[in-house]
Amino acid sequence: MTLERLPQVLECARVEEARTGRLEARLRQALQGLPLLSRLEEAPRLDSLRYFSTQYIAHGPRLVQALRGAAREAGLDPLVAPLLARILAAYRLAEGEGLNELLERAYFVQRMVEEVNDRFMVMAGAPLLALDMTTANLVVHQILGEPWANAIDDEAVAAAGRIVSRHVRDPRQLFADTEAHRLRMWTTAWKHWSEELALGAPDFGTGMS
Repeated sequence: MTLERLPQVLECARVEEARTGRLEARLRQALQGLPLLSRLEEAPRLDSLRYFSTQYIAHGPRLVQALRGAAREAGLDPLVAPLLARILAAYRLAEGEGLNELLERAYFVQRMVEEVNDRFMVMAGAPLLALDMTTANLVVHQILGEPWANAIDDEAVAAAGRIVSRHVRDPRQLFADTEAHRLRMWTTAWKHWSEELALGAPDFGTGMS
């Protein structure tokens, strides 16, 4: 899987969703468990949830683009490459899979990035990515439901652990005084790319006024 193929994956998933309506059915089932939408009538609630879900799914490919762009700009491709590879692998869809399954993959990706950030915070005192998807992830967790969302959480934790332990010898090196120049380059590059990423960030409030 490559970044260039992700738009095609998204389009195929949309076609499959139009044929099966599996994501639509899941969203309808999840409506009652989302108090943020309780004040709206069912039709606007469903529209808001549908819009949020499609934005959440589309956020993943934009995250890949931002990560790759920032890593190349800062000269830190080796550090980010294993994470990028695992994200791209998650977006492989089998025949017959659509937006419903892609929402699950997107949730795995966002949770894995959260876990990688947590490990960098513990080991290096700073996150790899200045990115907060906590609220959006909590909403998707509710949409997916338990125990399935919990199983994806466990998979994301394990994947993040493998990435950091196998490919990052010592995260503190990135933030050490001797690496200050590289850190400044990464911070500047990520700020630039993440600003573009934020333009398409999923907003649970959109369409709820």
